[in-house]
Amino acid sequence: MYFSDLTNREIIELIEEEDDRAFSKGLGPMHRCAEIKYALSKRFGFTNHIGYAPEGSASKIIDDYYHSMYRIKDTSIDAIHSGIFMHKDVFGKIYLPVFFGTNSIDYLEFTNLNQYQKIYIKSNPTDHAAYKECCKDIFQIGTSIFQSDVKRRLGEHSYHRFRQAALHLQSATAILDGGSSFRGANQSSILAVEQFLKAACIAAGMSDRQATDFKHRISEIYDALSDFYPKIRSNELSELIERTPNYVKDRYENKEPTRLYSGRNIMRAQRIGSILTEEFIGHHWRNHIIKEG
Repeated sequence: MYFSDLTNREIIELIEEEDDRAFSKGLGPMHRCAEIKYALSKRFGFTNHIGYAPEGSASKIIDDYYHSMYRIKDTSIDAIHSGIFMHKDVFGKIYLPVFFGTNSIDYLEFTNLNQYQKIYIKSNPTDHAAYKECCKDIFQIGTSIFQSDVKRRLGEHSYHRFRQAALHLQSATAILDGGSSFRGANQSSILAVEQFLKAACIAAGMSDRQATDFKHRISEIYDALSDFYPKIRSNELSELIERTPNYVKDRYENKEPTRLYSGRNIMRAQRIGSILTEEFIGHHWRNHIIKEG
């Protein structure tokens, strides 16, 4: 039997069968389609196209059926890093896409704000400028920390803490974007600031043990960083650190945090992370990656 002899129902059943088999091997949904095409090409003798598949080919038919079984976010790489922009008191997720080579991008494409909100932001200069700055902070963090040579240059301990800080920001983003209780988002954003500062301290020459001993005392970590690396102290960074809530006090606060409070905390943490990654990792992407306009 040839692949072209199969009915639509038979093709779907074969794809489901091979999908289950690939799943049992531990492959994720992003990788199972290639496994399915390979298995069926061996079975039916058709050419297995990797990447672009011509319209009407067996590979294209399998691609189309497979991707109809899953959501786009299940089968795509999604994003290197994501963050939050607060428009009024509404949260929009901004994500840094995966791309290769030199690209010109419209930053308003990479958010889940709706079309009206995008138009409103673009037509209001203050909101538009704030959105662009927020994008630059998020993109700076993502493109810095996830570069292939960063661990080698920073050393294991500093690199690990920068990564942990980015993950805390993504946790906060997921909570705010999902509309859950905001206390977890606040805690994650404060921990992100703590880890960014400790990562910077280690990059500046402090030992990991010394950084750990500061625990959650963010202002003391910042003062120590300023001693090790005086040029990092600035009015902007000092004000951002001063306005960052106390982790322990925030954790046991009886009152549920408001949307505005939560959004400001994570955007502040993103800004702190952007400043520190730009200074200590050295990939100055925030000045180049945004298409102005």
